Amino acid sequence: MKPKIYTLESVAVDGELGPRTSETKRSTCDSCGVSRPIVPRYSSIEYLFDTWSGSHIISGVKSLFVSSELKDVMLLEKVSEVGFSKIQVTKREYFEIDSAVGIDEMPAFFYVNVLRRDVDCVSKIYDVTICEVCKNKKWELKVDGLDFLIKGVSAKKEKEKLEIVHDSWKGEDIFYCESHNTPIITEKFLSCIKKLNYKDLALGSAIWV
Repeated sequence: MKPKIYTLESVAVDGELGPRTSETKRSTCDSCGVSRPIVPRYSSIEYLFDTWSGSHIISGVKSLFVSSELKDVMLLEKVSEVGFSKIQVTKREYFEIDSAVGIDEMPAFFYVNVLRRDVDCVSKIYDVTICEVCKNKKWELKVDGLDFLIKGVSAKKEKEKLEIVHDSWKGEDIFYCESHNTPIITEKFLSCIKKLNYKDLALGSAIWV
């Protein structure tokens, strides 16, 4: 049975990545110009908190973080193909916990390491080809790709659903498509989030093809 899937467009942003964050080295092909990994990975992470809204899932630049409580829920529910790394938490001088939270201490937070990052999706903007040098995928703008991109940004109608190729998926509960920088989550992942407090959760539509 195919699970319902969504794009995780946004969650609470209570700060930003700090200067002690170290991104793993990326390699760039001289021929196609694509740098990999496309979605960055980190060897160490500092999150610099301005405040804590009480959300058990927060975001940084192309990165997600969950509280120790949400991590435990995800492990209990056996959310697949995800790892966790404890992060260094730094609080700004003016840091405060939202008074509506009702507690005085913030939980520990963990970086969500999404293990699968190359599930296929159908793009109406790019054609997928293979680079002759690095032998990896590269993306070239379709003839009408720019027009579609402009219409997608400016249109007031409901955003089109992201089409995920089901045969390229292997049961992951959170994953990326290489040509789409927003994580895709299953109903199981979403149900874990909803067991605890969360803020500013925005989901997009995704379907299997």
